[in-house]
Amino acid sequence: MDKWTEFQITPISEFDKIAEENEFFFWHFVAKDVMTSLTIHPLGADYGKENALEIFKETFGIKIYQSFTEDSVDFLMNLGAPVKFIWRFGKYAPSFYGFNRKRLVHSTLETCYCIEGVSDIIFKTNPKLYDSFLSVEKEDLK
Repeated sequence: MDKWTEFQITPISEFDKIAEENEFFFWHFVAKDVMTSLTIHPLGADYGKENALEIFKETFGIKIYQSFTEDSVDFLMNLGAPVKFIWRFGKYAPSFYGFNRKRLVHSTLETCYCIEGVSDIIFKTNPKLYDSFLSVEKEDLK
């Protein structure tokens, strides 16, 4: 079994339908041949490590869709992603985007592709999640 066996891919052609059905959602673009950061991995891929995206998805009930970067180049460029963010060091690069319907709110174009950058994107895309996060922390302190 390879690392992509359980990997959930959503064709970018489904973006408009997803944007109509969801007020807030996130899109993770991953490269087929590149292992991602230490804590951010494609949903469903088994690297034998904890996955920050799975934790965010479960904790906040957010919707994260995934496509391969190399299959989404036109879409990413239409969003304004410079080639240097799509193709780095001779490979396709991963990235993470937050949307409110069809409007791009925030992405790793403005921040790092790291756990802090992704959490920043999530909270800037849907600020109500920040309030629910603070409520969870307050409960943990009691």
